[in-house]
Amino acid sequence: MSDYQVRNECAVCDNSSLQEVLNLNEVPLAGYFPTKNQLEEKSIYPLRLLFCDDCKLVQTDSVINPDVLFKDYRYLSSVGLSNHFKELAKVLDNKFEVKDKKILEIGCNDGVLLEPLSKLGADVVGVDPASNVIKLAREKGLNVIEDYFNYENFKEHKDNYDLVLANNSFAHITDIKS
Repeated sequence: MSDYQVRNECAVCDNSSLQEVLNLNEVPLAGYFPTKNQLEEKSIYPLRLLFCDDCKLVQTDSVINPDVLFKDYRYLSSVGLSNHFKELAKVLDNKFEVKDKKILEIGCNDGVLLEPLSKLGADVVGVDPASNVIKLAREKGLNVIEDYFNYENFKEHKDNYDLVLANNSFAHITDIKS
């Protein structure tokens, strides 16, 4: 895969008749603020929003290579969602009594949910492919694995978990039928 591929069919139902809703032409990845030296690099990608008449899914047609997307991932969940995830940890504790439970979070980002769960006594493990955000989670003392979550990459870590969490992870699955 190059830096990106353009999807010609619906990601869910394979319908090839997609309607353009919005075209933003070429844009950088979210949060990308290049230095003067980086301006020479072509770090922009087409961004079109499409609607599938068959299954009604709204989707983008550009699929960014995960190695490019997660090489220097710029979105940190803790920047704007810290209070949200603290509250979510309380909700999960009320529902599942997380103390001494083994919890896996797929796409843990900088550990913003793992941290309050850990403080509630849960045995937490996170997995995320972005080395820069994993580093931040490790600096918090969290047990995190730098990798993509799929069977091949994760079968060696297939302990039994009491709870498996994933926040905004489906948006990063390029082949939803795999």
